[in-house]
Amino acid sequence: MKKRLILQIAAAAAMLGLIALLVVHLYPLAKELIADTGDETRVVHYIESYGVRGVPILLGLEALQIIVAFIPEAAVNVLSGLCYGVWWGALISIAGIVLGNVLVFVALRQLKHLFEPFFRKKAGRRGDISPEMISRLKRPELIAFFFFLIPCIPNGIVPYVFAQTKISLPRYLLAVAAGLVPSTFLCTFLGERLSNGHYTTAIIVAAVFLAVTVIALLFRKKLMAKITSMKGGAPDERGA
Repeated sequence: MKKRLILQIAAAAAMLGLIALLVVHLYPLAKELIADTGDETRVVHYIESYGVRGVPILLGLEALQIIVAFIPEAAVNVLSGLCYGVWWGALISIAGIVLGNVLVFVALRQLKHLFEPFFRKKAGRRGDISPEMISRLKRPELIAFFFFLIPCIPNGIVPYVFAQTKISLPRYLLAVAAGLVPSTFLCTFLGERLSNGHYTTAIIVAAVFLAVTVIALLFRKKLMAKITSMKGGAPDERGA
């Protein structure tokens, strides 16, 4: 038991250390990205100057926007498309967001009893999801899929809440990755069109992105009601 506790603390400490490194090293770039949301030229030139080494920077930015939950996800995804095109940009974006979810999920689950009161209170203020509500669902992963599917919905709270449930990490991450695919490809395609000067196409893609967002938000309550009505089923497996 003591050995297991030591391993849990070590794993959590490693994850928290990685989170701290991401925050310290990428926070200045994140501030610049937020300040230049309408004109990302300087940020693009900065990342492109690193060549292949710019990939870890974008991975870190994507992970950081999950950890601190105030960096606009769509802006970072568009930036990935601007720098690395549709396919590589989407892959980098999805991988970075999944990485951020892993860091938060594992760190919080390993030290659940230490952080649970704080995050339970934080999740309760949000009102949309809670560990108790998720635990009663037959398919809890649909909630994670739903939140990451809809563009422009802040989803940084999701890993903090799901880490307090019994869902396994692979099952949770699969739902997150699946939900990310549509909006991420739209954003990276928009970035790629902008980088190549195809502004008419970029405007059309931006309009589609906005329309999808508005429609999803209009039907958000109905979709949530449908998902939360699917109660019962066997308990989820606990994973780290």
